[in-house]
Formats: sequence, C-alpha cells, structure tokens
Amino acid sequence: MGIQANIKSTRIKFYIAEVRHRLDRQIRHNVHRVAEELLRDTTHNITRSHSPPASTEGEFPHIRTGQLSRSGKTEPLRDSGGPAVAVKFSAPHAGHVERIRPFLERTTDEGRRDYQNMLRSRLFKRF
Repeated sequence: MGIQANIKSTRIKFYIAEVRHRLDRQIRHNVHRVAEELLRDTTHNITRSHSPPASTEGEFPHIRTGQLSRSGKTEPLRDSGGPAVAVKFSAPHAGHVERIRPFLERTTDEGRRDYQNMLRSRLFKRF
C-alpha cells in the first residue's frame, strides 16, 4: 500500500512539473508575441510620417534613411525573474532620438492597456 501511494504521488509531481513547464513555455511565447506587436507598432509610428521636413517636438520622428526603424528588435531577458522581452533599437542615434522625440516610450504608453489585454487574452483563451 505504501508503494502504491508513492507511485501516485510521483505521477502527480511529474504531472505538475510538466504543466508548469508547458505554462512557462506558453507564457514566454505570448510575451514575445506581444513584444513583437509593440515593435511593429513602434516601427509603424516612425515610418508613417514622411520626410522632409524634420519632425517637430511632440511628433514621432520622421523617417529619413530608415536606419532607426530597421534597427528595432526584440530580445528575451534571461535574468528578469520571469518571462520578459525587451524591445530595442540599435541605430547609433536611437538613444538621442528617443530622448528628444520619444517613439518607443510613447508607443508603449499609448498602447499599454491594449498590450496588457492582448497578453491576457492570449494566455487565458484556453481556460
């Protein structure tokens, strides 16, 4: 009887570990998908205005060479304590432009609720 109970306990522990692994993988996948959507929206905001003229304060930066919008990428964050993905722009002038003509921060702020709802709906659509 003690052996039978031990086998059931082991099966339950294995099942719980498997469920946790699958949920973690699903969460990571969906967090990445939402980050990709943020990247697409940010790139769209940069490229929707055509130059010249140069952008003015309060506008998204206007596209000139396309280097800024092409430099966007998503990158998983490993040491974040949970599933997280960074959206980064690697063009040499990205930091300067973000300071004077916020494009990533503004897109994130404007769509924060939408991105949160998108993640929620992706994660809980199966339950």
